[in-house]
Amino acid sequence: MTGPKTALAGHSPQIEADEAPCVMCEGLVCSDVCPAGALKKETPDTMRIAEIAFRAEDCLAHKGFDADCSYCFERCPLRGKAITFQRGHGPELDPGECTGCGTCVFFCPAQPKALSSTPL
Repeated sequence: MTGPKTALAGHSPQIEADEAPCVMCEGLVCSDVCPAGALKKETPDTMRIAEIAFRAEDCLAHKGFDADCSYCFERCPLRGKAITFQRGHGPELDPGECTGCGTCVFFCPAQPKALSSTPL
């Protein structure tokens, strides 16, 4: 519960994508149940909670180890918008469409992971 921008001032929510990504549940109820009322109501179209970085040099599909690896694409709540996938070329991330939910980071099987999350 300590976000990077307010860690010294107190507690704030932060997604730890490696441990538990935002699942973008129906209605994004986190804002409704926040005891402090600190979270504004968002929709997947406007939500931006983190910046996701993609490193093709660590991606199993891009490196040719597993041309069919599409874990990030298959699990992305905005599949086809935030992440696209083409067999033989691997996934491509569109930062303008990505919410930063971290699902791709959580499910990436590469070691080190080809995706990382930086909270906004």
